[in-house]
Amino acid sequence: MHKLYEVKGTLMPCCNKSHIRHSFFIEEELESLHIQLEYDRSGLAEEEAKRQVIDCINTDAVAYSQADIKRMKEEWRRFKDINNLLTLSLDDSNGFRGAGHRGTSFERVSICKDSASYGYFAGAIPKGNVTVVISVHALVKDCNYHLIVETDG
Repeated sequence: MHKLYEVKGTLMPCCNKSHIRHSFFIEEELESLHIQLEYDRSGLAEEEAKRQVIDCINTDAVAYSQADIKRMKEEWRRFKDINNLLTLSLDDSNGFRGAGHRGTSFERVSICKDSASYGYFAGAIPKGNVTVVISVHALVKDCNYHLIVETDG
Protein backbone atom coordinates (compact mmCIF):
# COMPACT_ATOMS: atom_id res chain seq x y z
CA MET A 1 0.00 0.00 0.00
CA HIS A 2 1.11 3.53 -0.77
CA LYS A 3 -0.24 6.31 1.47
CA LEU A 4 -1.64 9.29 -0.47
CA TYR A 5 -3.19 11.36 2.31
CA GLU A 6 -3.47 11.24 6.09
CA VAL A 7 -5.01 13.59 8.61
CA LYS A 8 -5.97 13.50 12.27
CA GLY A 9 -8.36 15.98 13.77
CA THR A 10 -10.74 16.82 16.55
CA LEU A 11 -14.33 17.84 15.96
CA MET A 12 -16.27 19.70 18.63
CA PRO A 13 -20.06 19.85 19.07
CA CYS A 14 -20.20 23.14 17.12
CA CYS A 15 -19.23 21.04 14.04
CA ASN A 16 -22.50 19.09 14.26
CA LYS A 17 -24.44 18.90 10.95
CA SER A 18 -21.41 19.95 8.90
CA HIS A 19 -19.29 18.43 6.14
CA ILE A 20 -15.52 18.31 6.52
CA ARG A 21 -13.83 18.17 3.11
CA HIS A 22 -10.36 16.72 2.62
CA SER A 23 -9.09 17.32 -0.92
CA PHE A 24 -5.90 16.26 -2.64
CA PHE A 25 -4.61 15.91 -6.20
CA ILE A 26 -3.87 12.63 -7.99
CA GLU A 27 -1.24 13.05 -10.72
CA GLU A 28 -2.14 9.90 -12.68
CA GLU A 29 -5.07 7.51 -12.94
CA LEU A 30 -5.23 4.95 -10.13
CA GLU A 31 -6.64 1.44 -10.35
CA SER A 32 -7.57 1.44 -6.66
CA LEU A 33 -8.24 3.74 -3.74
CA HIS A 34 -8.69 2.66 -0.10
CA ILE A 35 -10.14 5.02 2.49
CA GLN A 36 -10.04 4.34 6.20
CA LEU A 37 -11.85 6.41 8.84
CA GLU A 38 -11.56 5.74 12.53
CA TYR A 39 -13.23 7.96 15.10
CA ASP A 40 -14.43 8.16 18.68
CA ARG A 41 -18.07 7.08 18.40
CA SER A 42 -18.70 7.23 22.14
CA GLY A 43 -21.17 9.84 23.18
CA LEU A 44 -23.29 10.49 26.19
CA ALA A 45 -24.15 7.72 28.62
CA GLU A 46 -27.82 6.92 29.02
CA GLU A 47 -28.54 9.06 32.07
CA GLU A 48 -26.57 12.09 30.83
CA ALA A 49 -28.24 11.83 27.40
CA LYS A 50 -31.70 11.68 28.96
CA ARG A 51 -30.94 14.63 31.24
CA GLN A 52 -29.83 16.79 28.31
CA VAL A 53 -32.85 15.87 26.20
CA ILE A 54 -35.23 16.57 29.09
CA ASP A 55 -33.47 19.93 29.68
CA CYS A 56 -34.02 20.80 25.99
CA ILE A 57 -37.69 19.82 26.20
CA ASN A 58 -38.12 21.97 29.32
CA THR A 59 -36.33 24.91 27.67
CA ASP A 60 -38.73 24.78 24.71
CA ALA A 61 -41.77 24.07 26.88
CA VAL A 62 -43.64 27.19 25.72
CA ALA A 63 -43.83 25.66 22.22
CA TYR A 64 -45.60 22.48 23.41
CA SER A 65 -48.76 21.54 25.29
CA GLN A 66 -48.40 19.88 28.69
CA ALA A 67 -49.59 16.60 27.15
CA ASP A 68 -46.88 16.81 24.45
CA ILE A 69 -44.19 17.55 27.04
CA LYS A 70 -45.28 14.55 29.14
CA ARG A 71 -45.32 12.28 26.06
CA MET A 72 -41.85 13.43 24.90
CA LYS A 73 -40.33 12.84 28.34
CA GLU A 74 -41.83 9.35 28.51
CA GLU A 75 -40.65 8.45 25.00
CA TRP A 76 -37.06 9.48 25.78
CA ARG A 77 -36.96 7.02 28.68
CA ARG A 78 -36.81 4.22 26.07
CA PHE A 79 -33.55 5.42 24.58
CA LYS A 80 -30.06 4.32 25.56
CA ASP A 81 -26.82 6.14 24.79
CA ILE A 82 -26.60 8.94 22.22
CA ASN A 83 -23.41 8.57 20.16
CA ASN A 84 -21.30 10.55 17.71
CA LEU A 85 -21.96 9.59 14.07
CA LEU A 86 -19.64 10.37 11.14
CA THR A 87 -20.01 9.04 7.59
CA LEU A 88 -17.91 9.08 4.42
CA SER A 89 -18.47 10.03 0.80
CA LEU A 90 -16.10 10.45 -2.13
CA ASP A 91 -15.91 12.69 -5.19
CA ASP A 92 -13.28 12.51 -7.91
CA SER A 93 -12.64 14.71 -10.93
CA ASN A 94 -15.63 13.10 -12.71
CA GLY A 95 -18.03 13.68 -9.79
CA PHE A 96 -19.73 11.61 -7.09
CA ARG A 97 -18.24 8.14 -6.49
CA GLY A 98 -20.31 6.97 -3.55
CA ALA A 99 -21.22 7.22 0.11
CA GLY A 100 -21.56 4.91 3.07
CA HIS A 101 -23.54 5.25 6.27
CA ARG A 102 -22.20 2.35 8.29
CA GLY A 103 -22.64 3.67 11.84
CA THR A 104 -19.42 2.07 13.07
CA SER A 105 -16.35 3.72 14.60
CA PHE A 106 -14.08 2.13 11.98
CA GLU A 107 -14.85 2.21 8.27
CA ARG A 108 -12.75 0.97 5.35
CA VAL A 109 -13.88 1.68 1.79
CA SER A 110 -12.22 0.31 -1.34
CA ILE A 111 -12.82 1.46 -4.89
CA CYS A 112 -11.10 -0.60 -7.54
CA LYS A 113 -11.22 -0.83 -11.30
CA ASP A 114 -13.55 -3.87 -11.21
CA SER A 115 -15.15 -3.72 -7.76
CA ALA A 116 -16.09 -1.36 -4.94
CA SER A 117 -17.39 -1.35 -1.39
CA TYR A 118 -21.15 -1.25 -1.00
CA GLY A 119 -22.47 2.24 -1.77
CA TYR A 120 -19.57 3.17 -4.05
CA PHE A 121 -19.05 2.92 -7.83
CA ALA A 122 -16.30 0.68 -9.22
CA GLY A 123 -13.83 2.05 -11.74
CA ALA A 124 -10.41 3.61 -11.96
CA ILE A 125 -9.84 6.87 -10.11
CA PRO A 126 -9.04 9.50 -12.77
CA LYS A 127 -6.22 12.02 -12.58
CA GLY A 128 -7.27 15.20 -10.81
CA ASN A 129 -8.80 16.39 -7.56
CA VAL A 130 -10.24 13.88 -5.12
CA THR A 131 -12.35 14.92 -2.15
CA VAL A 132 -13.18 12.72 0.82
CA VAL A 133 -16.10 14.19 2.75
CA ILE A 134 -16.70 13.39 6.39
CA SER A 135 -20.34 14.19 7.14
CA VAL A 136 -21.02 14.98 10.79
CA HIS A 137 -24.52 13.65 11.46
CA ALA A 138 -24.38 13.69 15.26
CA LEU A 139 -21.72 15.10 17.53
CA VAL A 140 -22.61 15.10 21.19
CA LYS A 141 -19.08 15.55 22.55
CA ASP A 142 -15.55 16.15 21.25
CA CYS A 143 -14.55 13.54 18.69
CA ASN A 144 -11.05 12.61 17.51
CA TYR A 145 -10.78 11.14 14.03
CA HIS A 146 -8.07 9.66 11.80
CA LEU A 147 -8.45 9.52 8.01
CA ILE A 148 -6.05 7.60 5.75
CA VAL A 149 -6.23 7.31 1.95
CA GLU A 150 -4.05 4.73 0.22
CA THR A 151 -3.59 3.03 -3.13
CA ASP A 152 -2.11 -0.34 -4.11
CA GLY A 153 1.49 -0.43 -5.20
